Amino acid sequence: MIGIQTTPGKAAAKTFADRMDACIARPAELLLTFNMGSTTLKVAAFEKHAPVIPVFRLTVEIASGKSWGSGNVPPLLRAFEPHQDVADIVALVVSHAATRGQVVNVLAHRVVHGGRFTGPEWITDELLHELEDLETLCPLHQPPALEIIWHLRALWPELPQIAVFDTAFHSHLPALATTYALPAELRAQGVMAHGFHGISCQHVLRELQVQQPELAAGRVLIAHLGQGASMTAVLQGRSVATSMGFSTLDGLPMGTRSGQLDPGILLYLLDLGWNKSRLTDLLYHQSGLLGLSGLSADMRELLESRSEAARFAVDYFCYRAARMAASLACAMEGLDTLVFTGGVGEHQPRIREKICERLAWMGVEIDLEANRAGKGALNRPESRCRVLVLPCDEEAEISRQCAGLQVQAPLAGPFPQASGS
Repeated sequence: MIGIQTTPGKAAAKTFADRMDACIARPAELLLTFNMGSTTLKVAAFEKHAPVIPVFRLTVEIASGKSWGSGNVPPLLRAFEPHQDVADIVALVVSHAATRGQVVNVLAHRVVHGGRFTGPEWITDELLHELEDLETLCPLHQPPALEIIWHLRALWPELPQIAVFDTAFHSHLPALATTYALPAELRAQGVMAHGFHGISCQHVLRELQVQQPELAAGRVLIAHLGQGASMTAVLQGRSVATSMGFSTLDGLPMGTRSGQLDPGILLYLLDLGWNKSRLTDLLYHQSGLLGLSGLSADMRELLESRSEAARFAVDYFCYRAARMAASLACAMEGLDTLVFTGGVGEHQPRIREKICERLAWMGVEIDLEANRAGKGALNRPESRCRVLVLPCDEEAEISRQCAGLQVQAPLAGPFPQASGS
């Protein structure tokens, strides 16, 4: 058995069964990642010594209660009640995620806005209060994520939790990219561009560094397109400009968010008697693809629709995306590689085609057959710009970032599997 002193002769006689007993006596430690979106909750479990390959993945569609997953999903996590409270769902996951020979000892959360933090942080009450002050800048994601964390801290205060921030990838943006043309007093108060979707960008860049390091070292534009959408210019492995800014409203039109908007429109609406609550609902819930089409925020439904308004919404999205791509290429003084990721970026070839058609003048030429297949390289051989599709795996990136932090943690764990809710 491990830890027993033996002579050299006895050590050589150690049996396979002895080694197995030692492994069984030391349970596998699980890290659970929670990625709270506007409509779904994505959960993944990773073993401490294998932070990239998940034990299981689970996606819960909150409104319908439908769930689906892959890997060794515990039977008790295969179904949830419709409209069940998200915090209760998360508690149930923590209670039943561990199977025989495993314990849950760390929880990790995607938190959209990290403010001043440049990397993952162990969660404390003080940290949570600081993150709560940023809720108004990303009201679709920050409040529910923090609510989950508070709920779990109340149930299992001894269970360590980590926050991984979307803004951290952009924390070294140059001043030209973060500054607004506002008085010094406001800039001193922290009114600046932050950038979001950083966990996705970091994962894409990491994959590119492994697969084609020469491309990762150049001028890369990452197009994260989904219900939330943004583009990020990455020069020699660092974010230098991005479409989102002070809040998650800026940049591209999204499922229900307006994207870039003339602020004079808001002043006009205030003059008409609109209040903050009504403006917030307009900008976050009633605009974007839903507002343009009057039909749906789901790109799949818009592409299938014969409605003229739906067609216009799709064309508008692609037009704005191409304009943004050209603007961000300017920040890098050129473009070597365009990467599509996110739900729309990965799965909608018509969107990729429409965007790339508008960028042909920049040397972006895609192979239509490769684009329909939607895997790997999409560009023609003669294209001056490489065009790729790389899957977005935010959960794996969260796990990777937590691995280094856990090594430094003064923990007494592993903690026993939680047994209650």
